[in-house]
Amino acid sequence: MSNAHLDRAPTETFVRDGTEGEGAGSGTASRSSEREIPIRLTHQPASESARQGRPIPTVVTSPLYSSHQQEREPFLPQRLLDSPNFAVDTTNNNNNNNPHPRSVSATPSPSKLDKEAMADQHPDEVIAGRAGWRNKLARATRFPNALVREGLAEFLGSAILIIFGNGAVAEVVLSTKGKGGPVNDFFSINIAYGLAVAFGVYIAGGVSGGHLNPAVSLAMACLGKIQWRKVPVYFLAQYLGCFVGSFIIWAIYYDALFEHDGGIRITDPAHINATAGIFASYPQHYLSWSNGLVDQIFATSFLLIGILALTDERNTAPPKGVVPILVGLLVTAIGLSYGYNCGYPINPARDLGPRIFTSIAGWGLAPFNFRSHGWFWIPVVGPHLGALLGVAIYQLFIGNQWPALQRTGIELQVVRKGGANDEYELVKSSHLRHGDVTVPVSLSTKDGQRLLEVR
Repeated sequence: MSNAHLDRAPTETFVRDGTEGEGAGSGTASRSSEREIPIRLTHQPASESARQGRPIPTVVTSPLYSSHQQEREPFLPQRLLDSPNFAVDTTNNNNNNNPHPRSVSATPSPSKLDKEAMADQHPDEVIAGRAGWRNKLARATRFPNALVREGLAEFLGSAILIIFGNGAVAEVVLSTKGKGGPVNDFFSINIAYGLAVAFGVYIAGGVSGGHLNPAVSLAMACLGKIQWRKVPVYFLAQYLGCFVGSFIIWAIYYDALFEHDGGIRITDPAHINATAGIFASYPQHYLSWSNGLVDQIFATSFLLIGILALTDERNTAPPKGVVPILVGLLVTAIGLSYGYNCGYPINPARDLGPRIFTSIAGWGLAPFNFRSHGWFWIPVVGPHLGALLGVAIYQLFIGNQWPALQRTGIELQVVRKGGANDEYELVKSSHLRHGDVTVPVSLSTKDGQRLLEVR
């Protein structure tokens, strides 16, 4: 489920509401149907709030009768979801038979950065002026466009993937003079790649989802988990990140590369001094292009099936903080099982980005001319096809087989806090019923992490 971003202008989105009997708040009878309920998200830019010395108001108002399982946006934006302290005002339904609130609005407590911004504008609250320069630097380096921020996250995560993953390949090749044994070639590299994926996802996941792979981004767009307009930005960021990661490896191991091949850059993996394989994938001598394509299609489909299972909250999904580690272990398992043919690139950016770099950095056109231009396109086309296959398999066997969603509802239990503003506090919610499965609707308590999220 994607998050609503607060840097946009006030927007309006819709969720499906399947109800029977009484109309929402009108008291009029209606037959069972699906209706679109508007949710309006409004906010005041952080900079304006900071200048005025007030907490940033974020207001979300929506009829909270019920929601459909396939809704695409959360009820409340990320800043509010992440706020452990909040005040809630409720407006009761006009229908006396339904005492539950029909709308909810909240103002989160200001974040640490917002407090620093307010303190920066009010010298009386600044202790020795310590927060001012940090806040100014943060504002100066923050991009206002959310898509740009997501692209930066994908760029850094992809660079980390290459820095640690291909860095391990460089260590094995250069330290063993091309004579590494099975332990070096199949264990050390695969463990390092799994860790590289895990750290890359940890770094980028909170901002962009941590795809690090154009095939994964394509799959998520096909499933509606990200908007199609984001796909080109993600692709570009991932390819550039892998390119820059390759440059960093080349710079760190520059002298070792020269010691290894004497400055004669060799591509053929059968040659003892070959170094192009540090950066991009090259097939075994026996592997045909058709078998290589099959290898990449199936290996990438295994990757997507695993990722979809790990992130499907209707399934036995692990805690979100554990997902990057498990995705890394999944990549390690694929490498240990199917890395022999061509090194299991299963990521177009991981292969094409470094391949372009090697062509620029001294290997010439050989990385693209290898096997008369019969190989370089396979690690690019194969993973995209494999991602689509993986999505189709998971949806056919798992994703589309969940019981039909029954009539759903959200009940909010509130506690009156009193005070001048007669504030309330959300403390409990009901559950959605999904066939025989109870799907929780999360509401935060005083120590909670999220205010409201329909899964």
